[in-house]
Order: sequence, then structure tokens, then C-alpha cells
Amino acid sequence: MRKIFSIFLIFVLAASLSACGSAPTPKDIAEKYLAAIKAQDEEGISALSEGSYSEDELMGTVDLVLGESEEGEEYDEATKKFKEKVIDFDYTIGEERIDGENAEVDVTIKTYDFGTMLGQYAERAMSELMAAAVDGASQEEIDAMDRKILEEELDKLTEKSYETTVPMKLKKVEGEWKVAKMEDDSEFMNAILGRHHQSV
Repeated sequence: MRKIFSIFLIFVLAASLSACGSAPTPKDIAEKYLAAIKAQDEEGISALSEGSYSEDELMGTVDLVLGESEEGEEYDEATKKFKEKVIDFDYTIGEERIDGENAEVDVTIKTYDFGTMLGQYAERAMSELMAAAVDGASQEEIDAMDRKILEEELDKLTEKSYETTVPMKLKKVEGEWKVAKMEDDSEFMNAILGRHHQSV
């Protein structure tokens, strides 16, 4: 009996060591990648991504949506607020599907409804800025009003009412799973930016 128990312990130990030494799965990488985004860990994101990574890869779409002045300062505060809210998302990792060197992991993202917010901002801006221009406001005053309207609309985003499940694509690179390079209009980017699967 003691010999059988000893053999059993050996098998248990071997299984434990094997599990500890196993390579990260696509789900593991997806989890680490999303955690790195929320932590704004650019080095960590780069290590988990296919190719190089820069903040513009994730946040460039925000700048495109908000626009910039020639000096690149027009929407600094609004952009900062937007980016803070963008990384304040919740996520749940779902099923993974592996097909050779490629994989997909279902990720449920819960965040703010930026798409609706931008629509409301555009409606207000068109109305209020046009009225200000008719009243003789200077371009500087109109620009300041525009920034204020956008910041006010961002401040209204207090609940994470947008939720969707999208696939995160991964590839095997030199034997390790990496998050595949994403386009600005990918399903994952749309989910992170609270867009309804279309460009804003």
C-alpha cells in the first residue's frame, strides 16, 4: 500500500511540474494583454503583441475622432479624459479556438457608450457653435466652446452601458502566442472604444 501511495505521489508531482512548465495558452496571453492595456504597460503590451507596439496603435483612433489643431494642442484635455475612460473598461475572457498557428479568444468588453456620446457632442457642437458664430464669437472663443462641450459630454459618461463579445486574434510567433496586429476598425478596437462595430 505504501509503495502504491508513493507511486501516486510521484505521478501527482510530475503532473504539477508539467503544468507549471507549460507554455501560456492563447487565453493566458489575452488575459495578460488586456491587463497590460488597463495598466498602460507599453512594454508589457509590446512583449505580448505581434511586432512592435506604441500607444498610437491603441489610442490613435481617439485622436482621429477628436481632431487636433496645427499645434497639436486643441483637444489636449478632452483627449486626456477620453483616454482615461477608454482604459477604464471591464473584461471577461471566454472560449479559445486554436487552428494551427492561429487562434481566437472570445473577449467580453464592458465600457462606456462612446459612440452615442460622440453623436450627442456633434449635435450640440453644431447647434451651439453655429449660434456663437452668428453672434460674432471669435475663432478662439468658438474653439474653447467646442472643447468645453466635448468635456461636458465626456463627464456624462458615468455608467458602462456598452457591452459586446468579440474575438481577439492571436498568432504563433517563434513558438509563442502573440496578439495579432489590429487595424483601427477591428472588432476588438470597436469594442474597446465603445463603437457599435463601425467607424465613428
